[in-house]
Amino acid sequence: MPTRLSSFGHKPSRSAPEPVPAPGNESTLGDRVPDPWRGNDWHGTGPAAAKRPRGVFDEHRGDNAATEGRFWHGFVSDFLPQMVWTAGPDGSVDFCNRYWTEYSGLLREDSRGSGWMKAVHPDDLGHTRQWWDVAVSGGPCHDVRYRLLRAADGDYRWHLGRATAVRDRAGAILKWIVTAIDIHDQVLGEERLQASEARYRNLVELSRDAIYIRTEGRFVSANAATARLYGAANVNELIGQPVLPFIHADYLDVVQERMRQLDEEHRELPPLELKLLRRDGSVIEVESIASPCEYQGHPSAHVVIRDITERKALERRQAKLLQELTAYAQAAAAAEHFRLLAEAVPNMVWTARADGYLDYVNRPTLDYLGCAFPDIEGWSWGKVMHPEDLPACRARWLHSLATGEGYEMSLRILRGSDAAYRWHLMRALPVRDAGGTIMLWVGTGTDIDEQKQLETLLQESRTQLGAAVELRTRDLVSVNNALLNEIAERKQTEKALRASQEKLRKLSTHLQSARESERTAVAREIHDELGATLTAVKMDLHWYAKTLANGKPLSNDKLADTGMLVDSAIQTVKRIATELRPSILDHLGLWPAIEWQVQELQKHYRIGCSLKFESSPVNLEAEAQTALFRIVQEALTNVVRHARATQIRMRVRKLGDNVVVDIHDNGIGLPPAKLLDPGSSGIHGMRERARAFQGEVQFLAGQESGTCVSARFPLRKKARKQAAKAREPV
Repeated sequence: MPTRLSSFGHKPSRSAPEPVPAPGNESTLGDRVPDPWRGNDWHGTGPAAAKRPRGVFDEHRGDNAATEGRFWHGFVSDFLPQMVWTAGPDGSVDFCNRYWTEYSGLLREDSRGSGWMKAVHPDDLGHTRQWWDVAVSGGPCHDVRYRLLRAADGDYRWHLGRATAVRDRAGAILKWIVTAIDIHDQVLGEERLQASEARYRNLVELSRDAIYIRTEGRFVSANAATARLYGAANVNELIGQPVLPFIHADYLDVVQERMRQLDEEHRELPPLELKLLRRDGSVIEVESIASPCEYQGHPSAHVVIRDITERKALERRQAKLLQELTAYAQAAAAAEHFRLLAEAVPNMVWTARADGYLDYVNRPTLDYLGCAFPDIEGWSWGKVMHPEDLPACRARWLHSLATGEGYEMSLRILRGSDAAYRWHLMRALPVRDAGGTIMLWVGTGTDIDEQKQLETLLQESRTQLGAAVELRTRDLVSVNNALLNEIAERKQTEKALRASQEKLRKLSTHLQSARESERTAVAREIHDELGATLTAVKMDLHWYAKTLANGKPLSNDKLADTGMLVDSAIQTVKRIATELRPSILDHLGLWPAIEWQVQELQKHYRIGCSLKFESSPVNLEAEAQTALFRIVQEALTNVVRHARATQIRMRVRKLGDNVVVDIHDNGIGLPPAKLLDPGSSGIHGMRERARAFQGEVQFLAGQESGTCVSARFPLRKKARKQAAKAREPV
């Protein structure tokens, strides 16, 4: 995949670039570096190196294009770990950061204009293009989701696109800033959650029981069965309505207490049978199951209500029937009437002797079992029971026989027509004589298979609901952790930015002070040396005028002395001009200028210096050539002032597409702490000069002793920041 490489052919790291200073912290010092005996040092007491950039959105200065260019090429390109690109006011992309090229595999040239849309999924291209056209035309600029091709593996991943307009003070759009954030895992999680919620919703909607969620005493979500149960035309008629008006007055206090326990204590409550008032005023009997939950961030309750009106009516009829059967059984003369009544009942009816011996079943029982009475008479009824239910059924029946307690149990009984087991609710009561002795047992069996199936379905629904809630909770926790990590990273970035701004502020203050010191020194030299010489010349000229006025001849010796004074003044002017900016740099180039600087160093100081050019002269931009020369001057100045060196070795060469200058000394070396010291303005100034032209300056320990300063400048590389058009000021 094509990527943007560094000058040495290695992939540049994603370390944050030097931030642009805030408005008002810009440096005003020029690019001039003083001579070796006045200037910067390793401890940050001398002059610095480079101009500082203006603020990113400095409204008090012009050149908005240059300001934005410095910001995006110096900050976003190597700092943000996400895809960022910029576009002109017309929406044409003019810049993409490295992360985009590495992800999409598109070169920056291929991404310009509308070329970046080549990485958009074909299904998403239409709405993405529409989103961008609407934003550029001045419409609302909302976030948009689209899939981008990842060149590394050919997969499309979901991203969240955001666009922001950068405007000038008049409100005109200067630039569009667009980012793409990878939300692929989040989208997949949402899809899984939606599928899970859809499955749960289908189960809830298919349930015959009313299922709803109550928040602050009102319906907030319900299935269709809830509307049918309460007599509403649809669910929307119930949403937002209070629950208590549907509660029968006899159960109002109980329901309010249960609601309090659910909302305040979050307790699981046992099932409750109660009465409800439907919208038409009719009363129904229901069984309610409620559990605490959280819905949309509020304490709520998940409620399942089953209509048991028919079952309760049936139970009342059964109870009444049992009473009638008991009354008939107590009277021996009414036994035949009992049998006639039992035969007329559609449910199972049976009787047993006091010892448990089955002695009668009605016709519906035999029709259901598909057998004759002798097949189940006595204790042979176990053959029609489900094998899994038989042990418990027999134990419970023996317990009732031993204690005289009523018998009630749900079990599965074989149906003869299809050999299927269906659930039945079996109940039996003892019939006693006047003395309390059990005479016989009368029992009934009610088919509750459909109710059991509904209970199973409800249990499965609750299980799936719990799983869906757990999955959603895990997703929310994961998203929350990701947000916390992002906040921590942003705080660290802000801290580093503030530290960098403080360092740049100190550097700017130091550079301003150094500039004033240099101006003072230049003014002193002009006044003391050049001024005195010109004064002497003026006095000689005055003497010449007076002598000629008196008609006397001029002395040749006097004229020679005056000429020497003029020559001295000319030499002083040349020396000051050379110290400010050597003309050899403009006329002969970088190689001769470095050689001249070394000769000047050897002329004024007792330090041996060897210079080796390992390649022919190269062509650098004028600004880059000046910056590299100033870095050499600064390095030599620091060696003279602080290294205590006796020997300097310099090597100048072309290495690939770079110019490299190495300066070795045998001095005391550079303390590592000085490299990070904000007060070391000289070091920071050298680095800033090189960074302005995509170069770098390294400070390394010598092989035996001393320090090695290595400066690298790329050939034919334009600076990330716009260099000054004029030459450096004097």
